[in-house]
Amino acid sequence: MKIKFAKSVVQKALKVTTPIISERSPLPILQTVLIEAKGGELTISASDLETVIITREPVDVIKEGVTAIKAKEFFQLLRELPDEDVTLSVEDNTAKLTFSQGEYRIRTYDPDEYPEIPKFEPKNVFSLPTSILHDSIGRIAFAAAKKEGDPILRGILLDFSTQGLNMVAVDGYRLAMIHKKDIKPEIPGAVLVAAKTWEYVEDIEDSCEIKVGENNIEFVGEKVRIITRLMDATSYPDYKSVIPRENEYVLNIQTDYLIKALRRVNIFTDVVAHVVKFRLQPDKLVITSMGEVGEAHEELIARYEGEPMDIGFNAQLLMEILNHIDTDNTIMKFKSPQTGVLILPEGKEEEILYLLMPTRLV
Repeated sequence: MKIKFAKSVVQKALKVTTPIISERSPLPILQTVLIEAKGGELTISASDLETVIITREPVDVIKEGVTAIKAKEFFQLLRELPDEDVTLSVEDNTAKLTFSQGEYRIRTYDPDEYPEIPKFEPKNVFSLPTSILHDSIGRIAFAAAKKEGDPILRGILLDFSTQGLNMVAVDGYRLAMIHKKDIKPEIPGAVLVAAKTWEYVEDIEDSCEIKVGENNIEFVGEKVRIITRLMDATSYPDYKSVIPRENEYVLNIQTDYLIKALRRVNIFTDVVAHVVKFRLQPDKLVITSMGEVGEAHEELIARYEGEPMDIGFNAQLLMEILNHIDTDNTIMKFKSPQTGVLILPEGKEEEILYLLMPTRLV
């Protein structure tokens, strides 16, 4: 194999693929990237056995071929080279990189040992502009459980029905959901995708075609493909059953106004639970907190329709939800101090929904 390329082109491709590679992998082949030169293109693939990321870039292919190169060292070397054309040739298990000031030799690995790229028959196929896809996932991914949570809750659910597509994330304390009514499936059903996969999808530009199979899902852009194994969607919580339908007490408040007040009041909360108390009254919201530092009390002008109520929240969880709302006003719907609270961006209530469980007040 022999190719000539602009350093910046291959460096960009490696920047997309290498984040998936773990140096702690017990399999040396998984610490490499698979490189194939064919038909005027260079294809670079990286895998962790669960997910494969594949990029394509145009290069000058002098001699076609395929090899596997240690990803970390290859990427570091390219990053440090001058911004100029580089020649890569592979012979006798060695890759030689040549540029104007010299050459470097890197050991290569047998490409036949590289994990096979999954092939599958899609049962659902749809396309989204990446701006919409990134925005949708960006508004809910924070609500998926982190590393210490239930593994199933570390996924994002894509729930297809005749009413459209629901994208859902939950962590046991809160729920975030985006509804896309215009995405109608060929076959109704739900699939569960690891939340970390969406970080890689952000590298897909322009439009993204999504292919859903029985055990895999593929995200296809102009130059980037991502194939990942699906998680077990049958073990995912019945999210629809926890969304309250009878929350009739309604608070309408300016979003930024509420966030800034919560930031101040949160300073005085307990460092573990971050509990703040909402006192809901007609035309007024009173927020208080108490901790070792002292006490906080703020009265905010708001429109509230319902019975007076005291209810507690984890201020940090609430602020994280509010930080993903881009409308001037936020609507909060209550039923009781023990019932989950619906949090909705005004004007987008049919598309975006958040649910936060209250915290017990002492």
